[in-house]
Amino acid sequence: MSNWVTFITIVHTILSMTALLLGLWAVCQRAFGERRDARETAFLDTAAAATISGFLLPFHGVTPAIAVGMVSCTVLIATLVARANLAKPTRGWWVTFVVGVVLSEYLLCFVAVAQAFGKIPALHRLAPTLKEPPFGMTQAIVLIIFLILAVSSVRRSSLDKPVSNA
Repeated sequence: MSNWVTFITIVHTILSMTALLLGLWAVCQRAFGERRDARETAFLDTAAAATISGFLLPFHGVTPAIAVGMVSCTVLIATLVARANLAKPTRGWWVTFVVGVVLSEYLLCFVAVAQAFGKIPALHRLAPTLKEPPFGMTQAIVLIIFLILAVSSVRRSSLDKPVSNA
């Protein structure tokens, strides 16, 4: 592996882990009623940097990682547009923003689970092709957790902001 690829891999990993931790903190606080805009902003900025840095890694065709990265870019763009429009008192922008934050974090967790099953020997033995039931069940549990967090976040956020149809 060249020095450039090693450097980008390290930067991407650090950004991804930082975004993952910031996102867990921001999503849990939002879901349990405590709003911290600065944490959400730090999370979104770090998640965007992690996603972009992933596209700097060597390209070997469209892989699941590339597909998730493209979905993540779309979600992040929608979330950032919603964040730019939060001054408008419409429920749509708030729901888009809150769901975007939660979905962005979910995508990072989805990739983290896949990486864990690919790199941690004990997990890899359980699902070497990532098509075995332990991998699917783990991803299903993560998805259910994030659906619950999303519903809670939207409900609590709707109490924070004025609602109008303007």
